[in-house]
Amino acid sequence: MEKKQSNRIAAADELIKNRQENLEKFNATSLRPHGKLWGMDVFSWFNSEPWLLANTIQAMPFPVIWIAGSNEVVKSFVEDERSIQNIDTLLTYNESVFQIDKLWLERIPNSAGTSSSWDAFRMLELLKSPKKVLLFTASGDDWEQEKWNFEEFLKIVKA
Repeated sequence: MEKKQSNRIAAADELIKNRQENLEKFNATSLRPHGKLWGMDVFSWFNSEPWLLANTIQAMPFPVIWIAGSNEVVKSFVEDERSIQNIDTLLTYNESVFQIDKLWLERIPNSAGTSSSWDAFRMLELLKSPKKVLLFTASGDDWEQEKWNFEEFLKIVKA
């Protein structure tokens, strides 16, 4: 009898552990709201699917200030370039010179490439505007570092 109860407890512990791991993965890979900053609605999204990201940008209620890696931008625009219509500002944080098609960039009112997310955050302070959406995205090998950078930035400016 004791052995059955011990097995049930072990199984329950394993289920709880798996559930927590799955929740952490889901939270890391879904659109996440961060409230308001300088009158803007703020969101982050890590390791998103390019087609879903493009659709989400199109559906935003206000023009979007998008901070992202250039590869992520290209993948999203290749999937559906209609999302460009809702982007007011594009800041890439991993390219000081754009590697993005000029035909796409010409349709975005403001765009700049920086060499780090912190440089992009500094530029954001100059471009901030109420009634806009701030979207920070990251994917690839360094997404966890970029997530940490963004969360630290929010802590600093909201303090």
